[in-house]
Amino acid sequence: MTPGWKESLIAQYLRSTDSEELLETMNNLLPTVINSMAPQQRATFFQALVCEHLPQILEGVSQEERATLVRTLRPTLLTEFPLESIKLREPYTDK
Repeated sequence: MTPGWKESLIAQYLRSTDSEELLETMNNLLPTVINSMAPQQRATFFQALVCEHLPQILEGVSQEERATLVRTLRPTLLTEFPLESIKLREPYTDK
């Protein structure tokens, strides 16, 4: 997909913004982005975020920091993805 003027404008903003301000902006805008999507679109967005972008997100993060991150995320993940509702013994498919 060729970037349009909106993507170019956003990319220009992202390149010229310091990391703290960018993080604050993303945290403020993410609820609006999420609320503009249908539930299935949100699921697809989340899957793409994890499957396509997680390696880049974790680039430079040590194994110790990753372990701490997983321990921090664990309560939320277990609340949102209760193990009793996930059939872990079923064959894995990447669809």
